[in-house]
Amino acid sequence: MKIKPGVRFTLRSPDDEGSLDFTTSVILFNSYTASNKKLIRSALNPSIRKNKLIPNEINAYNLCIHEYTHYLDLTTTAWGMEFLYRRSVALSKIIAQGKSALSVAMLNAAEIKMHNDFNRVHRQVRLGDLVTKHGLTYSERHGTVIIVHLYINDTLVAETSISMLSILEANAVAHEYEGEYKWVACTKGGVDNIQHGRIDAKFTQLLEDSSRLEYNIIHILVAIHFPTQSLRHRLKVVATLCRIALNMSSMDLAIFANIISDRILNQYLGDALCNDLCRGMSRQVVAFYLVLMLYEYIEEIGLTTELVAQNIDESLPQLVDAMLSHRGFESPPSQAISDLEFDTYLKLLRQKRGKFILPGTLRAAAFNRKLLGTECFTSRAFRRLKLPDIILDDHSKIRAPSRIRANVVSHWENMYDECSELDYLAQDPDVMKKFHMPPGANGPMQLRREIHLRRLMNMEFDEP
Repeated sequence: MKIKPGVRFTLRSPDDEGSLDFTTSVILFNSYTASNKKLIRSALNPSIRKNKLIPNEINAYNLCIHEYTHYLDLTTTAWGMEFLYRRSVALSKIIAQGKSALSVAMLNAAEIKMHNDFNRVHRQVRLGDLVTKHGLTYSERHGTVIIVHLYINDTLVAETSISMLSILEANAVAHEYEGEYKWVACTKGGVDNIQHGRIDAKFTQLLEDSSRLEYNIIHILVAIHFPTQSLRHRLKVVATLCRIALNMSSMDLAIFANIISDRILNQYLGDALCNDLCRGMSRQVVAFYLVLMLYEYIEEIGLTTELVAQNIDESLPQLVDAMLSHRGFESPPSQAISDLEFDTYLKLLRQKRGKFILPGTLRAAAFNRKLLGTECFTSRAFRRLKLPDIILDDHSKIRAPSRIRANVVSHWENMYDECSELDYLAQDPDVMKKFHMPPGANGPMQLRREIHLRRLMNMEFDEP
């Protein structure tokens, strides 16, 4: 067998206990073996009959929800389906073509890996009472990047980028913690004040951990801008905004770029950032600005804390649509066009699936996308979602409640050579980089400014 216990590829979610491998779409729990199967199975079936909280079961359940959320982001969103198609094309050519096969796939992969290049912790302190500032920087490997600076008492303690990884992890964390509320409610018949306090305290530890900036930076921003909202409301804000960013169509990404362009003070780097959005890249920029713009809109129209909470509970997507309309979107982001882009990649993958897509994945992806259109959180639809088995460290398996009936280990083994080659090449800095339009290059934003200038000049000449 080619796959050895403990093997992990480079392009994966960063948790040491378990991770989704973006090279293979396999979920691997490195901290669990066959001896833990009974524990995990019990964790996946919370019941009032237990009537007691078992920390190890909570941890196992949370990890399942977290990693399955990554899997769903990869298989049910416009971003994820594009990623899968480009990855499959690259894997089909990698043995014959080597590095040259990866140029398009690295557009998406580099946006995930870029986070490590910009994380800086200047002081090992808990991230409480923070003030944040943000700016733009340019990297030849990654293009124009948003950097968030974290201050305590006017002292810079850390800085980090807004990357695709920070969006994916923020979303997974939101689903994980909402899942814990649901697990407690299923086991105890409800969530009392003690459990609310326990989960709040646990989340605060994550929020203040400077070593986990890829997990907490979006949650930090939401906590700062919506401090009077409960944790569950903030989790829903993060999950909703991340899902919007991951699903926005290429057309709506370009519209969004036009809207945020004028609010970016650094025009030189701002135009480069927005040009990237117009090419369908840098969806993390959307999530970041949605947080800021939603806060500004709520302040502008004067919603009370109670009304904000009510909107989050009942009509958060509609509130976001109203905000975008207020900011210049002529109509809400088009679900129909997003569906069309998703379906186009789905069709292409069906035509050229080969051995790089687990059998049953594409049918499940279409089903899961439709289901998640009505359910906000992974945990609420968990037993209905069609999901692959989880692989434990010794290659034993945990079956999903409603599983894709395919052998994940055999699938992994079958494409191991190509995936191993991709993993090897992905560690090469010359490969793991994102093609982008550098600052100053002519692109959509420069054309937009030229059109505005011509209109302004025509208006001046038309004056009597």
